[in-house]
Amino acid sequence: MEKLWRRSGADFSPEQIEALYIELKADERARTLLETYKEEAIRSLRDLENPNLKGLLRRVIGKIFNDTEIKGWCKEFEQKNAALRNQPVAAPVVSI
Repeated sequence: MEKLWRRSGADFSPEQIEALYIELKADERARTLLETYKEEAIRSLRDLENPNLKGLLRRVIGKIFNDTEIKGWCKEFEQKNAALRNQPVAAPVVSI
């Protein structure tokens, strides 16, 4: 494995590399690590009090981790948006 990492004189076939990848369960370990970092990033937003900053960082985290939306970590915006959705919309004024 070290020879592969350092690319020093390792003469492995693609099949041998793939077999090692499967044997070490590299895909599962990488996925677990990704989810751990994602959860840690989301939890770090909990203590932020500025709703604008919290919303911006939530969107940044979503972009970094290729998620379309991360919910539940910016309650201030969720409450504000819910209140706006429940308000009646005034009809537009048209002058002739």
